[in-house]
Amino acid sequence: MSLSEMQHYLVRLYTDDCFRMLAQIAPEKTLPMYALSPEESRAVTEIDRDMLETFAASLKGKRLERVLENYALSGRLVPAAMDRYTDRFYQLFPARPHASTQEYLVDFGTFLEEALRGDEDVPTYAAELARYERLFCAAGFPPTRADEDVEDAGAPAGDIPMAACPAVKSGVYFGEFEYNITDIVASLRHDELPSRIEEAPGWIVFQHLAGSSSPRVFEVNQALGSLLDLCDGVRTVRSIVAALEHQLAIEGLTEDLIQALGHMASMGILRS
Repeated sequence: MSLSEMQHYLVRLYTDDCFRMLAQIAPEKTLPMYALSPEESRAVTEIDRDMLETFAASLKGKRLERVLENYALSGRLVPAAMDRYTDRFYQLFPARPHASTQEYLVDFGTFLEEALRGDEDVPTYAAELARYERLFCAAGFPPTRADEDVEDAGAPAGDIPMAACPAVKSGVYFGEFEYNITDIVASLRHDELPSRIEEAPGWIVFQHLAGSSSPRVFEVNQALGSLLDLCDGVRTVRSIVAALEHQLAIEGLTEDLIQALGHMASMGILRS
């Protein structure tokens, strides 16, 4: 029989708790799922259970260690929920062979945010904290695209033509938050639970800095956040100005918005 079938069976046995339990109590249900020879079937059913559980727990611990490091604040805020959801993520989304560490960590953040948003037993801002940590984590990794998009911040500001199509650079992430997430993060980093939770809508930008795993993080106002959100590399400056003037119900913003776009380009946030 194919050696790969044996390997696939063992990988699932090591990483899937439910499959491992079924294999122990009813091996006749799991063995037919793989093209194993009689000798291979006998070998896998004779694996020592205690050793198997120890090895499986070790694999899970190593896989989740990086997750818990990058979502430590969520772990402090909702430890019981964090234990539950990290275990669920591990079972539902086994690591893909060619997936990067960044992809795995960001995927977990997306999963955690969605799970916490529907969890009535956690604070209402827990999902936003998970989003903050996801964006912070993503911006900590170097950009993956090696093109003109990847530049150091600090380029001189200049006028951006109306026909240009500005786009957010690689390594830059941003999100809109309903709560004062900056204060919540500061409290948790000092091992304190937030005492005052205020609804303070705003946008936060996370920018990768070359040679650092800790991104630059700063807040922008609602208008700048909305402006950044419109810079998708498809809309022209002219259409961005028109769209934002419509959103804000204010006319005559062209000069101010072009200046704001140039400033963000000088910071390495946008490319035109």
